[in-house]
This record gives sequence, structure tokens and C-alpha cells, in this order.
Amino acid sequence: KNNGGAAVVSENGISETNDNPCFLIAELYNPYEISCKNGIIVFGKAVENRTKIDAEKTVVLLDTANTNALNIVHDSGCAVIGCSMSGHDTISVSGLAGFPAKMISLQRTIRTLDGDIIEPHDFQVKLKEEMPVYPLLAGCAVLLLGGISSADGYSF
Repeated sequence: KNNGGAAVVSENGISETNDNPCFLIAELYNPYEISCKNGIIVFGKAVENRTKIDAEKTVVLLDTANTNALNIVHDSGCAVIGCSMSGHDTISVSGLAGFPAKMISLQRTIRTLDGDIIEPHDFQVKLKEEMPVYPLLAGCAVLLLGGISSADGYSF
């Protein structure tokens, strides 16, 4: 809610986090092909290597330990943002500080979906409950790419 809200379409139906969501999220479980223009694709751990991408001006978020996701995006032409604890990835946790606040590090310059440039920086995320690292980092990357400023931090 604090970060623009989302409408989620999944096998369970449609749900919204607030009355005027800024994001549409479609949960797809192992699709054969993903066709997307000027959007964000977030790969989960269970993605199968058979998925094909037809994506123009699309950014893919993935955990760089996910070899299936890496194989899918290889030669796809998509911009890829790695999200993990590795210092080699675009976005990572900058310290081991724990719950309820974490420092996140954007380690490379990225371009939002609207074309704005975001320079590397650290920002704080406040958590209502513990969450795994990859979903936290992917959520932060989606907000950054969507043009939601991290100046005041995010809360999940």
C-alpha cells in the first residue's frame, strides 16, 4: 500500500492492495511463452527452462543462482537485473542488519520504465515481517523500475 499498490491476477482470482493500484501483477506458473512490451518480468525459483520470452523494452529480474532463469534470458535481448546477496548483482542487501529494517544497495545505474536514470545508492526498507532475500530485492527493483522514489525508503 505504501509503495503504490498493486492489482494481482493469479489462479486465485483478482485482488488489490488499495483502491487505486499503480502496478498490475500477473502470476504465471511455468508459461510456455511470455510476450511483454515495456514491462517487468520477475522469475521465481520454480520457472522451467522451456519458457520462451518475446519481450521488447522489458526488464527481467532474477536470482542469479537460478540457472533456469539465466538460460531463458540468454540471447533474449532483455535487460537483466540480478537480485541476490552477491556483490556482483545489480541489487543486493548492503549489510546483515536484520528485522525490522534492512539496507538495500543498488550497485549499478538502471533505467526506469519511463526512461529516467537511477544512480547507485543505498536505501532502507522497513519490514512488517521477515521475508526471504530474493522477494525483498525483487520487490525493491520493481518499485525502482516503476519510478517509485526510494528517498524515504520502502516498507513491505
